[in-house]
Amino acid sequence: MLFFHGNYYSLWDGQSIWVDKMSFSPLHFDCHIPNAISAMFGKLVELSNAIEAKRIGWIFNEETKKNFYEIMENIGAINMTKQEDWHIYRSNKSEFSEYSTTTGDNYMKLNETHKQRAKDLLKKQKAREIEKIQQE
Repeated sequence: MLFFHGNYYSLWDGQSIWVDKMSFSPLHFDCHIPNAISAMFGKLVELSNAIEAKRIGWIFNEETKKNFYEIMENIGAINMTKQEDWHIYRSNKSEFSEYSTTTGDNYMKLNETHKQRAKDLLKKQKAREIEKIQQE
C-alpha cells in the first residue's frame, strides 16, 4: 500500500489524505483485512485531525474492489463512483515523457476537438432559440 498526504489538495476542501493502491491477498481477506482496514481508517482519522485534513480518499485494486467497497461503506465512507459517477485517472512519468515530446501535436488534436464541440453546441443553442421564437 502506498500512502501520502502532502501532495493531495482539494480545491473545495483543502488539505487531504490519499491512500493509493490498497491491495491484499484474497487468502487473508476474510479473516484479517476487515479489522486491519478498520484500524487503518482509525489511524487515518487521527492523522487527518492532526494535519487538519478535510478529506480522506483511496483507491483499490480490481481484485479486491467489491470487498473493500463493502467495508468502507460500512464505516461510513462515500462511494464517489456510485454517488457522483466520478472516475479517477492517472498519468505516470512515461506518459508525461511521451506527451512532452508530442505536445504540439496533442495540443492541436485537443484544440480541434474542442473547437468542433463548441461549434456543435452553438448550432444546437441557435436551433433551440429559433425553435423557441417560432413557438411564441
